[in-house]
Amino acid sequence: MTLRIKQEQGFTLLEMMIVLAIAGLFLFLMLERGPVHSTLASFLQAREALLSTCVPHVWMP
Repeated sequence: MTLRIKQEQGFTLLEMMIVLAIAGLFLFLMLERGPVHSTLASFLQAREALLSTCVPHVWMP
């Protein structure tokens, strides 16, 4: 008695369509949202610029 093992032949068309639809939705959401912007990073950058112009040799944690 011999056993036959089914071998995978790759992805089906349905699987590829689902992956492309999800990737397209993700891309649409990222483009619609606009650039990623961090208010904390902007605040820290502005604080550093202000402190460097006022007191150049004082370290602030």
